[in-house]
Amino acid sequence: MTNLIRGALTGEYEPRGSVADADCAIGQSFGSSPDGIGLVNDRMAQFVDSDLPARLYLLMQQEIANALEDQGSSVNFVIKGDPSTAVGGQLDSWGVLSQAQQHMMERGLNRPVLVAQAHQIGRLTMQAIRLGMDPIVPEGLPTDFDPESTQFWTRNRALWSIREAVGIPYLRLRSKL
Repeated sequence: MTNLIRGALTGEYEPRGSVADADCAIGQSFGSSPDGIGLVNDRMAQFVDSDLPARLYLLMQQEIANALEDQGSSVNFVIKGDPSTAVGGQLDSWGVLSQAQQHMMERGLNRPVLVAQAHQIGRLTMQAIRLGMDPIVPEGLPTDFDPESTQFWTRNRALWSIREAVGIPYLRLRSKL
């Protein structure tokens, strides 16, 4: 758990596996905005377009899917739901992974690359493993925060750190880590 908290505070993370072994990519949005995209989600869409193989089946949360469509790319499966609240719920990271996992099972996919904000990727990786996935974590994920996000905890590192310091133990108690 110490590594998760350190990663949430610093954005440092360990890449895991090889993107060449992936058959799909799961994109977890970070922040929300009235335009339906947001700064960090746009950067993650750019990462998907430029750093991942075009052959991958894309399972992206709505905000990243919107950004990819704006860039002229298409998504195979859009993960939809109301954005997470400050205390979880709605479409939180567990919900995104659960929807993606169900769709992967229906399509015979089993080796996802996780695309997320660098401060979030450690927790997301642990949650994917908890759900029984064998996720791949690429290098070079975005480290940005979005000062205009409607989710206040994604506006800067300090707010994110406070939320994760409380959220990580809570998720562990709920068997979601």
